[in-house]
Amino acid sequence: MIFSKLKLKNLILIITIVVTLFSCTLAYAATSTFTHPEVGENMTVHINYDGAQFDIYGFPYYVVPSPSRSHRGVKVNKSERINKDNASFDTAITRLFDSLSGKYKNFPAPKVFRLGGIAEPYTEAIMALPIEKRLEALKALGGFNGIEGYDALLNYPGFTSDDVATLKQEHREYRVKIRNNIYPYRVLQFYFDEGGAYGYFNERYAFVETKGRSWVLIRIAKENTISYAQRSKYIHGLSGSNPQDLADANSEALYGMSPGMSFNEVLAKTNGVVGKKNTITLNNVELYRMPCSLTFHFDKGNGLYKTTYEFTQRQSYYSAFVSLYIRYYDPLVINANKKTAWNLENMLIEINGGTKTPTLSFEIY
Repeated sequence: MIFSKLKLKNLILIITIVVTLFSCTLAYAATSTFTHPEVGENMTVHINYDGAQFDIYGFPYYVVPSPSRSHRGVKVNKSERINKDNASFDTAITRLFDSLSGKYKNFPAPKVFRLGGIAEPYTEAIMALPIEKRLEALKALGGFNGIEGYDALLNYPGFTSDDVATLKQEHREYRVKIRNNIYPYRVLQFYFDEGGAYGYFNERYAFVETKGRSWVLIRIAKENTISYAQRSKYIHGLSGSNPQDLADANSEALYGMSPGMSFNEVLAKTNGVVGKKNTITLNNVELYRMPCSLTFHFDKGNGLYKTTYEFTQRQSYYSAFVSLYIRYYDPLVINANKKTAWNLENMLIEINGGTKTPTLSFEIY
């Protein structure tokens, strides 16, 4: 397996801890119950397509809030990602801050609130600012204004020239592809502790920059977690994590091959079966410790641009969903046909669970 055992152990550590803590006390949420091949624990996964959710032994570990209900004062997560109801950056984050005082029903004032990612050390300084300045500082710190935008942070208490230099050095641009359009993409993370045994969680707000509307909110995801830092995962648009993890996950997805590799190079390395439409197929392989077949696809220039895995069991859809979540975090699309998509900087990941033999594809664009 391309993904190292040590890194995989770190990635699944937090999920395993949650399973251990809650397996004796919480009821099952039935959809598919199985022993996850990577986590190694018996779990029940439920995916609700009015939004989405998966539970571990009944505990709601990961939730994409329903688009039919307001979440901290905004409606989000519609199946049509870019729509007239997308809240602007200022509106979405202002209402999030409003929710900290308990303004919105079902969102009690947290006992602890922190900014996430690289913003965490600056929580006190940013939260002490008036709301207008707070929004400006958070937008600059989150890379929404590009590499030049970090200079504005020197106008706020708590930031030094060294901080700005580091932010510029580590800055990376991110874009996602939605309906054949490319949009700049950023993610902000926030930590909440509402008290009690299960009251601590992260929320991630994903934004795209659209023409004429600037930055708008397209996705909110909630992750109940004991220690986010233990996963140390790279998220597109969320700085301060390890890009090598993403590179390793992508290499695993391409079976160790490189994008653009020629047909003959892949054939020589794999000794696969040559098929129709310029493909090479390998039978009896594994992905995420699940048996499957693998097909390599090549473009008109004879370069590798896509891999498709076909699993042998219907339940593999649920296992793959969790495995992809471990590596890539929030899916951008989830629909009632069990088609789920992660949309990265240069890769579209789609899993189709609507058949007895689910398929998972990784396409470079």
